[in-house]
Amino acid sequence: MGEQVRILLAEPSLKYREQLVSTFTNEGFTVLCLEGAAALQAVERDPLDLAVINLRFAGIDPLDLIQRAVQRNIPCLAVAASFEGHEAMRACRLGADSIWVHPIDMDR
Repeated sequence: MGEQVRILLAEPSLKYREQLVSTFTNEGFTVLCLEGAAALQAVERDPLDLAVINLRFAGIDPLDLIQRAVQRNIPCLAVAASFEGHEAMRACRLGADSIWVHPIDMDR
């Protein structure tokens, strides 16, 4: 059996965090829910397969977190309130692989 996929989840909303953790763990993934400096340390030190980062994440600049993940070749999904926001455009320019918009439809 191969190694388990490890996902960093930087999501401030308890509702969405619980939804995403449930979905990812039901698929057999390991999810690390971290905030602030701990999320940044995980990106810099832990073997991660994916980072899901809300652009309204507090404690550190979420765009910095995306940039550091991209530098370490960790695929990044940015979560935003809309596709039209300044942060969503910057996340794409920094190398985020995709933008998810709240509310996230995990059935799609």
